[in-house]
Amino acid sequence: MINNFKSYLEKHSFKLLWLAIFFYVLFFCLICLWKYNHYLYNALDLAIFNQVFYNTSFGHWFESSIQPPTYLADHFEPLILSLSFIYSFWRDPRLLLILQSLILGLAAWPIYLITKEIFSQCQRKKFYALLAGLFFLANPLVHNINLFEFHILPWAIVLILFTFYFYQKKKFWPFLAFIILSLLVREDVSLVIFMFGPLYLIDFYRQYYHLKLKWRDLFWVLVPLILSLIWFFSALRVISFFNPDSHYKFLVYYAWLGGSFSEIIINIFQHPLKVIVHLLNIGNLEMLLGFFFSFLLLPLWSPRYLLLTFGVFSQIVLGAPGGSELIINTHYSSLFLPGLIISSLYGAKIFLERRKKIIKESQPIIKKNFFVIAYFQETFRILMREKQLLTIIVVVALIFFNLTFGPLVGFASHYLNDIQKEEKIIQDELLKKVPAEASLIASYGFLSNLSSRQNIYALNYVFLGKKQMSEKSYLLPDKIDWLVVNFNDFLYFQLQYKEKNEFKNDYLKGPQNIKKLFQEKNFGLVEIFDNFAVFQQNKADKINFVQIIKNGESKNKNSFVLNNEINYLGATQALILKQNLANQQVKFLETTLFWRALKKIEKEYQLKLGFEDEKGKIVHYKVYPLVYGLYPTSAWQPDEKIAVTYRFLIP
Repeated sequence: MINNFKSYLEKHSFKLLWLAIFFYVLFFCLICLWKYNHYLYNALDLAIFNQVFYNTSFGHWFESSIQPPTYLADHFEPLILSLSFIYSFWRDPRLLLILQSLILGLAAWPIYLITKEIFSQCQRKKFYALLAGLFFLANPLVHNINLFEFHILPWAIVLILFTFYFYQKKKFWPFLAFIILSLLVREDVSLVIFMFGPLYLIDFYRQYYHLKLKWRDLFWVLVPLILSLIWFFSALRVISFFNPDSHYKFLVYYAWLGGSFSEIIINIFQHPLKVIVHLLNIGNLEMLLGFFFSFLLLPLWSPRYLLLTFGVFSQIVLGAPGGSELIINTHYSSLFLPGLIISSLYGAKIFLERRKKIIKESQPIIKKNFFVIAYFQETFRILMREKQLLTIIVVVALIFFNLTFGPLVGFASHYLNDIQKEEKIIQDELLKKVPAEASLIASYGFLSNLSSRQNIYALNYVFLGKKQMSEKSYLLPDKIDWLVVNFNDFLYFQLQYKEKNEFKNDYLKGPQNIKKLFQEKNFGLVEIFDNFAVFQQNKADKINFVQIIKNGESKNKNSFVLNNEINYLGATQALILKQNLANQQVKFLETTLFWRALKKIEKEYQLKLGFEDEKGKIVHYKVYPLVYGLYPTSAWQPDEKIAVTYRFLIP
């Protein structure tokens, strides 16, 4: 029966592969759209790319106001120009999410082709090719890339895999064509393409045991080397030209090694101990274990193809942050995947060949010497012989690594609990107030959903007053129509910036930058619910949601002093505010809280609101930025009285 099933899979492998690709793309498109509709794309990338695509589709190539003046100051990604033609049919971030799911699903196709070549001498080569494609589609690293944000890098996975397929088939012109297409994705794809040259030398030597190359062989070595180097340094010149700071800004990650490429390379060799100490950290180990376990340790059976990851690996581990769990949880793993996939496929072949050999060897290997090692070897041999047990271990491992490394558990928790139902309704209603073409500033969670416009600015850069990785000011035009805020951003700013030395001074200036923004742009409150608010330029405030009164003092029976720094002066009587939003009644607790600073405060205090049941047990709580984060406690002046009106969501 099992043999009949394998024969069926073998016979219909290609159709089944495309069926699996279809369901993968459909499943992840639905998740991406759900995530988008719930304002969970909050890491800037989707917003930045969508605005670049939007402007490019209208002929304003690579223009960006989120990271001004142009995306070319960040990366050189000519592929955007061709994809923008597709984007012009539906100028919406959701199209980018669909395209990303599609291209990641399509990567199973070249994997299928590569696997057929690797197992070309095997009777069930199509069966193994189908398994390889399915394994890729079930890999948690792929899911992380798909659900994190949008990036161009996933296109490199498919193109590099096709590059390797034609390398494998020894078809030079298609190989060259896919090298060029791969390089068009981004400048650092060169780090992968470059390694095809050394890889050919290794493969040639393993086949012929010498390196007497003919002219034809030299092309296979020199073309990837020369093209990748020319492209990489040309792209850096383009980026430096468009960057107002006139350099490649991501070199800041390598400042501990030097200020230029030549200094970095020289210092790597002059100070090897310093480099070794930098490499030996938990983050790098965590990243490596994540990669290898996600591929069931198969790359270790054929490590030479990991050479394709060497350049990207060096790029990550030599950077100041180094490797970490972040790499395996985001798009940063994209350029690692081709090398890991190819090593895994060749590793699987070696593993299966080793298994056949072990099955033929029936005698035990336990000897008196190295007793523990011998038992370990015999246990390994038993596992290799028992096909059903081995299959169970592989399936359990796949499930385990998806649960631990992948994003699906987190998504399921969000979806099943529907914890943001009321918040989504509020955000949907507030965004209806913002005209489609209006210029605006937006919080993290709103940026992506509002980014299909020419002029949109990021609140985090307004808070810092600087562009990303630059000392240049983040300048705003005189006229900005709207400000759309999730005040939780001010909690994130504290975590992101205050505790990091490189941002600490900028964080301290943040409240003044926000105060200046409201004064210069004359923003008035249009509507506010819970943490969410919409402001319009030259508009009167709907309610006095924040008031600062000099030398004010009042007390009631509920007043108290916190840490001898803050005097809570009481609150107005709470009102239950009922609002019909999206044909659903949503309740809010409206009250004004009064505070007074007793002295200069260094800490940042926040507000924690809890809801109790009849037994006094807290059943729900939420942390709010005190004074909405617009006037943090570290900026309070002694004896100032602060009145803050909140509309707390009653969940």
